[in-house]
Amino acid sequence: MPAELAIIVPVFNEQDNVLPMLREVAAAMNREARTWELVLVDDGSTDATWTRIEEARRQDPRVH
Repeated sequence: MPAELAIIVPVFNEQDNVLPMLREVAAAMNREARTWELVLVDDGSTDATWTRIEEARRQDPRVH
């Protein structure tokens, strides 16, 4: 079933912030009755941002 709400966040060299952001978004949105997804758009990061996005996806399938 598709998510009812998509949260789209552009990221650039945010390796240290991806996982904390996922935790904060999940904590806030888990009170929401609608289904949701978090779409992270890597804007050409040169650090480990993409690796952290992949890790976030493994932790929570609502991350894309």
